Amino acid sequence: MKVSKRLIPRRSRLLIMMILLVIYQLVVLVLGLEGVSEGKLASLIDLGNWDLANSSLSISDFIKLKLNGQKTYRKFDEHVYAAMARIQNNENGKLADYESTSSKTDVTIQNVELWKKLNEEEYTYEPRITLAVYLSYIHQRTYDRYATSCAPYNIKVPFAWADWIDLTALNQYLDKTRGCEAVFPNESDAHMKLNNITVVDQLEDLCVTDTSLQNLVNSTFAEEISSRDILSPNFHVFGYSDAKDTPQQKILQSKSYINSWLPLPKSLIFLTDEGSYILKVDQTQNKRIVKSGLLSHFFTKKKREHNLPQDQKTFTFDPVYEFNRLKSRVKPRPLSSEPGIDSILKENDYKLKLKESSFIFNYGRILSNYEERLESLDDFEKSHYESLAYSSLLQARKLPKHFGEVILKNPQDGGIHYDYRFFNGLIDKTQINRFEDETERKKIILHRLLRTWQYFTYHNNIINWISHGSLLSWYWDGLAFPWDNDIDVQMPIMELNNFCKQFNNSLIIEDVSQGFGRYYVDCTTFLTQRTRGNGNNNIDARFIDVSSGLFIDITGLALTGSTMPKRYSDKLVQQPKKSDSTDSTPENGLTRNLRQNLNAQVYNCRNSHFYQYSELSPLKLSLVEGALTLIPNDFVTILETEYQRKGLEKNTYAKYLYVPELRLWMSYNDIYDILQGTNSHGRPLSTKTMASIFPRLNSDINLKKFLRNDHTFKNIYSTFNVTLVHEDELKYLIANYDQNKPKSAEYRQFLENLQFMNPIRKDLVTYESRLKALDGFNEIEELERKQENREKEKKEKKEKEEKEKKEKEKKEKEEKEEKEKKEKEEKEKKEKEEREKKEKQEKEGNDKKEKEETEEKEETENKEKQEEERKEKEEHEKHHNEDEQPKEQEIHQVAEE
Repeated sequence: MKVSKRLIPRRSRLLIMMILLVIYQLVVLVLGLEGVSEGKLASLIDLGNWDLANSSLSISDFIKLKLNGQKTYRKFDEHVYAAMARIQNNENGKLADYESTSSKTDVTIQNVELWKKLNEEEYTYEPRITLAVYLSYIHQRTYDRYATSCAPYNIKVPFAWADWIDLTALNQYLDKTRGCEAVFPNESDAHMKLNNITVVDQLEDLCVTDTSLQNLVNSTFAEEISSRDILSPNFHVFGYSDAKDTPQQKILQSKSYINSWLPLPKSLIFLTDEGSYILKVDQTQNKRIVKSGLLSHFFTKKKREHNLPQDQKTFTFDPVYEFNRLKSRVKPRPLSSEPGIDSILKENDYKLKLKESSFIFNYGRILSNYEERLESLDDFEKSHYESLAYSSLLQARKLPKHFGEVILKNPQDGGIHYDYRFFNGLIDKTQINRFEDETERKKIILHRLLRTWQYFTYHNNIINWISHGSLLSWYWDGLAFPWDNDIDVQMPIMELNNFCKQFNNSLIIEDVSQGFGRYYVDCTTFLTQRTRGNGNNNIDARFIDVSSGLFIDITGLALTGSTMPKRYSDKLVQQPKKSDSTDSTPENGLTRNLRQNLNAQVYNCRNSHFYQYSELSPLKLSLVEGALTLIPNDFVTILETEYQRKGLEKNTYAKYLYVPELRLWMSYNDIYDILQGTNSHGRPLSTKTMASIFPRLNSDINLKKFLRNDHTFKNIYSTFNVTLVHEDELKYLIANYDQNKPKSAEYRQFLENLQFMNPIRKDLVTYESRLKALDGFNEIEELERKQENREKEKKEKKEKEEKEKKEKEKKEKEEKEEKEKKEKEEKEKKEKEEREKKEKQEKEGNDKKEKEETEEKEETENKEKQEEERKEKEEHEKHHNEDEQPKEQEIHQVAEE
């Protein structure tokens, strides 16, 4: 019969629990946790049969139990080693897919003239060419004069973002048939118009077209665009939009902003394990390598070195060759004159003690120091001074937001984990071809991002440590959580101040012998503001992957007047301040909270995360993702405070299960598909659904299925050694957790042997190149073919145009001749008509004259005749009269008679 808990008195239940606990602890003590069987451990941990979050084990005991449990799974490692050996022997021809580096690091251009022409008409993207050209230029500028000393700081180079970031998304708009509506399709036409704007500060819009630029009289914005060597898509984005858009719209906004407005970095820093090569960027030379002369210098140098003909068209660009040659001939320069982190750790029992003064930010003193030497400040100091001075005048609750993230229509897409300026699409939803694993891109970018940061800071004496989710993920297996999209680090405020002064607005280039990553450093303008304020600026700086927009959040810890948590204030009486005689701290004019925090050695970031000095210092050496890193002294307390015990104990989260045999977090879908032999097609699987699946992980036969799954085994292969080292490290850390005890000889030996491991994943450029090769695709050859076709089309078009021109000319000539003939005929006709007319007129004139003469003659003759007739008549009448007169006289005489 089942006895109800209600039948057992409360006090008795408590007593029973205590007895059970004592028995358990005695068993643990007797066995030393070494003789616990695999089956018993499996029933306690990792398979969900024991709710550790509600157990009474200390964290230390839990970790010991966890580690000893993992020891029993070491026999499974033999299977892993055997499978890895088969890959390393290249038995199945897949070694190139598994290795994190590539033997092929070069890229060849078959026809440089075609390449130049291609770059005049559209954007191309091949960072290996850019890196090879710049490294060759450094060698050319430094080898003769600096072969026996460090590379100089004062080499200036032209720069264009298009050489370093993929802007090919703009190519389809270079025909200029569209304007700002391509980038902001939801905006009204009225919102996009600009009329008689003269300065950029007056622009309320986020985008202008080429035509609109003509209205920007004397504008800084128009001048900036005109000074850049860019190809214009007829839209220019120059600001941050917090509107909810699609990923494609955000990509175009990012590319256009980079193209038209993103400031040039102040410096380029090429990392090595011995120092760095630093180039200053000429802010007046915004030109791509095809226009700046750098590419021509490269060709000239190669022709001279290899005795190539002047008309040589084929050139190979190998950045790793150029890097190794430069490094062998010109010594890189250390970025800090202070002792390196490596030296400090070796001299101090592998502990790095933080100075208490490094948490006190007396920016007034820094400003005064700058103001005393304003005329002599270099570019970095001047920018830093202006930033601090501006920040000191502002109120915390009225600060604008410095960093901008990608705001998408679907918040679940995680746009907030991307910097809007460098967004290139959602990394877990971008697939080049059928060979790509949709999760691998994110793993690559985050691994390389964190690794390069640790490489950069460790070798250049920049003190920082992993924090928040990054510290928690380190605790589990020394890797990043597969569901996480960002990385967090912290540093003392004065360390942050110096970091920003020296590196703000710099482009950091990964050690080229290991990969081709590029990362941008951006520090907030409001460094002096150390309280939460309006919550817009909790992050102090970012280390941003320019190929994707993913970033590392960097926060500074400082002594402030913020109210400390109760867990510290309760200890104020029992735990007075432990002074550091070497530190100088303010004593007068302190508020109550500030004095309490000073006495308790409590520091906080702007997002109100508080830490006590003893929790942080001394920092410890460790490995994360195979890179040397520093971790806080009391990482257990820090993690338990932020994530409670379940964060350190619960082995399921976000549809993932921690599988101790693999030392990896595996997604429910991958576990289900591998063990069931089916495809869940990514559909959500609940913990209840998986409850019947998890116990099967106890079976050695089932575990071997993970090794036969190509996707999973690639992950096991790349992380196996890293997680194995972390497992040993965690054992030492717990055994040596008490800082008052000296380290064991074994732990000291372990720390002495720690070093940067090889990258566990290919860099993104090599990875994408490999994927395209698997698909039989060579991007450079494809671009050259494209340009060849384009040139062929141009030639055919030109020939067609010439033919048409000739035909047109012939036709025009024939038409002209015909016209001339017609004109001649017309002229002749006209002349004939005129002649005939004239002849007619002459004839008519002659006829008329003749007629007139005839008529005149006739008239004259008539007149003469008439005159004659008259005369005759008169004569006749006269004769008649004469004849009649005698008769009359006779008659008259007769009559008279």
